[in-house]
Amino acid sequence: MAVESAGASSRPRRRRLMCRACPATGHRIGGLFGLKPNVLTQVARAPMTDDSLRRSDNPRPRRTSSAAQRTFEIEFFEAVLRRNPCLVEAVRVHAHNLAAARLDSRALFWDCRHARLRPDDPIPHYYIACMLARLGQIDEAFAALERAIRLGYPLRRRILRDPDLRPLRDDPRYPALVRRLVRGRSE
Repeated sequence: MAVESAGASSRPRRRRLMCRACPATGHRIGGLFGLKPNVLTQVARAPMTDDSLRRSDNPRPRRTSSAAQRTFEIEFFEAVLRRNPCLVEAVRVHAHNLAAARLDSRALFWDCRHARLRPDDPIPHYYIACMLARLGQIDEAFAALERAIRLGYPLRRRILRDPDLRPLRDDPRYPALVRRLVRGRSE
């Protein structure tokens, strides 16, 4: 009769997500329903269509972009974030969906949450600048945009062409910002 060693197991070990406290809210950060946050986002962002259900050889389902799909995603991520408001990927996607649905003040709230969860990431600060510009808060938008640039926002061309930042282009501070962007690219 063979005796198994105490350390060996016939079952594969399941990786557990380590929970830690969120720096912004104190909530515990971990996977929802045993899934990592990026897996949860992929599941929610890529729904299966009838065609992809019929064809099993289709590795990537087509993404639908209808208003009904966006409404579903907004409601879905609200439910997910009600349970755990510190899932960074869910916060990012939810803010993006709200901005695309032109729900600017709600998108601004979630972009600010994203910036608190990732304070050194320039992307949420850029999105905050976009939302503030769309809401007509020009001074605050410039401050957020300055912070995004200072943190190293990589898409400098996007800043110059983004239609959300159109209200900033009439401000006298905008040419100085453009000069700094061009100078920063050449250095």
